[in-house]
Amino acid sequence: VDARDREGRRAMHHASALGCVDVVEALARRHGAEVDAEDDDGRGALTHAAANARDECVKFLIDTCDAWIDASDCNDDTALTAACRQGEASTVEILLARGADARARNADGCDAFAEALCVRGDVEMARLLIQSGVNPKRSRVRCGGDGANASRSALNAACGLGNLEAARFLIDECGLDAGGSDCADSDYMTPLMAASLTAQVEVIEYLLLSGAAATAHLTSEDDLTAADMFPKDHARQDVKRKLEAVAVKASKSTKVRSVVAAPRAELPTKWAKSQNSREGSDPLEVRLRSWIAAGVEKYEGVPQDVRLTLEKHAVLTKEIELRTFLLGMIEDEMFQSDMQIKPIREAVHDVISNFHNVTKYRDNARVMNVLTKFRHVQRFCKDRGEKITFDDVLAADEEEVEQHRERLAELKAAAGVLWDEALMALRAFTTGENIAKTVMSQTRPFTTWDRITMKLLDLFENVAVHSIASVVFAVMLYLFWSFGGFQRTELASFAT
Repeated sequence: VDARDREGRRAMHHASALGCVDVVEALARRHGAEVDAEDDDGRGALTHAAANARDECVKFLIDTCDAWIDASDCNDDTALTAACRQGEASTVEILLARGADARARNADGCDAFAEALCVRGDVEMARLLIQSGVNPKRSRVRCGGDGANASRSALNAACGLGNLEAARFLIDECGLDAGGSDCADSDYMTPLMAASLTAQVEVIEYLLLSGAAATAHLTSEDDLTAADMFPKDHARQDVKRKLEAVAVKASKSTKVRSVVAAPRAELPTKWAKSQNSREGSDPLEVRLRSWIAAGVEKYEGVPQDVRLTLEKHAVLTKEIELRTFLLGMIEDEMFQSDMQIKPIREAVHDVISNFHNVTKYRDNARVMNVLTKFRHVQRFCKDRGEKITFDDVLAADEEEVEQHRERLAELKAAAGVLWDEALMALRAFTTGENIAKTVMSQTRPFTTWDRITMKLLDLFENVAVHSIASVVFAVMLYLFWSFGGFQRTELASFAT
């Protein structure tokens, strides 16, 4: 049982890789084979079983043979990272349920989450890891070399590798900021820069639609923007020009943005505050955010005025999200200009009426580019249960675009007012300020006339009490005499 092949693998390694539980059991129990024995690459039987998705064998090795679940090979890969890279989600679930360390990193600097999502693009595995406690904002990927710039955030890595589904999962489901505020890369690299550096056109288009346009003007440690990083010899120079145009527009914005903020997993991204802000640590505001995140209707005991205000705020927030997304399409000059071309617009209508017609336009890159963008609109609306008309994503001129911006600004201002009202109402309810105000509003100052009135009332009460007592005494005396009183015979005999 200790014989090895030219790669240093024993019978236990081969049996585990093939999932032969009976053979593994026989080798371990009858012949005393060492379960944690390593081959020339440092891999044990458990790693071989996990990498090949041999679920029953994985269970047997851990539960019965007591195999070391976090044993690592020469590349520092554990059974979990091996399963994430080339195994199955079911294997990952088994390992996590038995306490596998999801934070362990291999020699490439990848943890299990990075291997599953960024390298492999398996969203199901990523969800399992998040459920086990992995924070996607803190997952890092080593990009070669040593020093401060040796690692990337999961979002930057996914964008740089062109993994669109991974980027969409991190932004849409995990709540990471497409602009890069959750990445915290020390060289100021943003997701848009990472995608531009390797010319990942589809990822760039998605990021711009998801809000990355707001940080397109920012520069990296090398003083380069995303447009500067786009390869000059790439065929899609129209993307480079678009990045330049978006950067110019973003640079005119008066809103200051940071792309190196530390990850804050405890709060939803849309409610994130700066680290120096007092509002971020206000327990009442944290409570409001928790109600909003889970749905205020799920909580009992929420003050009625707070509940009503938050419900109004939720409606406004939903409209703000829709209008923000649509504004991104409206501000996309290339999309707007393409949609003014009649054949392209007819092609879009054709595909909307029957999706199978898309095969007619596969050779037309310009039409396919417009259709890809419009699919983003359809997916966004479907996920949120929204219905929009085709004209909602088109703008006739710059004046109409400005009207959309003004309307969005008004909605955000109204949402801010509602938020402040809800916070004030909750603070008043919690501190009892509402009770004090009610008492003060119903109580006027105590004057001299009030004192005189009270004295007179006391006097009248005393007189009334004495009068009633006298009447009662007279009635009782009358009744006493009526029923005989003192007998006269007794008085007469007393006299004689």
